[in-house]
Amino acid sequence: DAYNLRQGLIEANREFEKFNAELNSIYRMFGHKENLVNLSSLNNDIEAVKQNIIDLENKRLEIKSTPSAEVSIDTSKRIRELVSKIEELSNKLSKYSDNRLETQVELNETTLFLRSLEQRKSALGESQITYNSLGTITFKYCPSCLEPLESAGSDNCGLCKSPKHNSEKDFAYSQLLNELNFQISENKKLVKSFEDDLLTIDSQTPLIKQELNALKSELKEINSSTDEKEAELLKISTEIGFKQSQVISLEEKREQVSNVDNLQRKKVLAQNKINELQEKLDAISARQEQRYVSVYENIESKAKELLKADGGYEGAFDDPDDIVFDFSKDKMYVNGRNKFSASSMVVLKNSIRFSIFSQSADDSYSRFPNLILMDNIEDKGMVVERSQNFQRQMVEVCNTIKNDFQLIYTTSMIASELEGTTMCVGPFYEKGSHTLEF
Repeated sequence: DAYNLRQGLIEANREFEKFNAELNSIYRMFGHKENLVNLSSLNNDIEAVKQNIIDLENKRLEIKSTPSAEVSIDTSKRIRELVSKIEELSNKLSKYSDNRLETQVELNETTLFLRSLEQRKSALGESQITYNSLGTITFKYCPSCLEPLESAGSDNCGLCKSPKHNSEKDFAYSQLLNELNFQISENKKLVKSFEDDLLTIDSQTPLIKQELNALKSELKEINSSTDEKEAELLKISTEIGFKQSQVISLEEKREQVSNVDNLQRKKVLAQNKINELQEKLDAISARQEQRYVSVYENIESKAKELLKADGGYEGAFDDPDDIVFDFSKDKMYVNGRNKFSASSMVVLKNSIRFSIFSQSADDSYSRFPNLILMDNIEDKGMVVERSQNFQRQMVEVCNTIKNDFQLIYTTSMIASELEGTTMCVGPFYEKGSHTLEF
């Protein structure tokens, strides 16, 4: 279930990012001003521009029926307006260009600085790991004269005998790490701000260029015309063409805005699905954590009983408070201790292994097979009485297991009450005889 949920979560996140990217693309078209993404407002704008076109068409008809002398005054006035507007837009475009260049430089420098901060943070972590690793090295002999060194205690350097200041070093590392994290966070905000500024500039520049080119084209047509009436008609035709291009642009935006509601709805649904899947995964993780604790405690309890019944060969086994085993570190502890005699280590290791087996044998959720092979219980100087006692404890536990299982156990010290029973399989090999005869 957890695997399927994680796959579903990946797919839901992918869907969410897809819808979010499409929405951001539309918002960029409006210069990241979400209040402008309004279908009603766009419809009004389109109708207003279309009305302007109708007015211009009427004006063109009016000019055609007006004497040329009356047109010249309007033409001169229009030329002055065009020159003023072209100058204004050119200055605005130049300012946008300068701002973009300046912002791009700031973005590049901030990005490089952010990268250097992250490298410094990584280097700091490596430095601390190196120090912690090297700090555990102890010298038995002086590296200069090779004479034996006297122990200086854990609070002093084993070589120069100077007091250690580990707490001060740890505090310095922590302080520097916090400072780097703060700077990285602030620089990421700056990078995001610069990127947003660039997107705004890039979205506005094409509109200014489009209007500027239309005005220049109109001015050129007026200047190249010898008849002022013709020039006025050309000007109106240019304005009509510009307005028509505005209508096309607004129609394209309206099509995108019409899709916004649908995309927002899909985005919300994707987010709800993400939340639902994450809640289920969190619930599974909580159950897994509870099960881990329950299974671990059960194994620990079984191992404790086996150690208590060991027969007093190891004092720490008589009444252990806690048993800890860590497969990743290949470590086992009883009351925080992991050093015992060789035979006691064999008993400890096999008690834990057998407890894992006996717990899983009656656990329907366990993936551990109901099979265990134990062929090393008599290593490391194991005495007969201790080995036979462990055999009896295993048989007693096995009698409580309800499901089918198989325990394969090799011994040369078989307990007398088990000898000759159905539990024994195969011949007994005397010293000097071998399982394989060639």
